[in-house]
Amino acid sequence: MYCYIISEGKYEIEHIFFGATKDEVVEKARPMINEWWEYKAMNNEEIIDFAENDETEFDLVKIKGKLPKEDISKEELVIIYNSRHNG
Repeated sequence: MYCYIISEGKYEIEHIFFGATKDEVVEKARPMINEWWEYKAMNNEEIIDFAENDETEFDLVKIKGKLPKEDISKEELVIIYNSRHNG
């Protein structure tokens, strides 16, 4: 089972979102993504393609494990991201 996380932050994670699919996580992260004018007009598929090719200021990663609960804290989500995205 997998979930997807989008994270952004230069020295530490400032924004983090998760979803069961790539499309779902992009939708959740859309307010953050739209802060960059170059992504605002892109559809989700285009955003996903750019992110998977490391052409964005944020990361889109596939995490092995079950989908977190909706009320998970940012701190808990960062721990999951840091402990699993390389594994």
